[in-house]
Amino acid sequence: MTFRFLILATALAASSAQAQGMSPEVCDQTAAIVSKAQELRVGGDGVDRAVRKLQRSHKDLGEGFTAQVIPALVSFVYMQDEAQLGEDLGAFWKDQCLTQDLSGALSGQSVSN
Repeated sequence: MTFRFLILATALAASSAQAQGMSPEVCDQTAAIVSKAQELRVGGDGVDRAVRKLQRSHKDLGEGFTAQVIPALVSFVYMQDEAQLGEDLGAFWKDQCLTQDLSGALSGQSVSN
């Protein structure tokens, strides 16, 4: 299965990068947001509404994160095919976050799973 994998440079700069992936804390945090965005999409919320809901519920993460990273994570979920919504996108995201060199993701390259 192939997913497009998207993340902003802000997330990379804000985290302490490991040898091959990002910190477990950042990966856990962003995976939880991806999972919630997936729930919102399956529940019928549009992308803009999902972004607003997630931004309100994650204000504690800071304005830069809520303004830039959350929209990118929501976009990742909303650009998936309907068939992929039955998959655990949060778990996929976390695995990719922990194990992939994310420099290619910044340029919009695809990541295969």
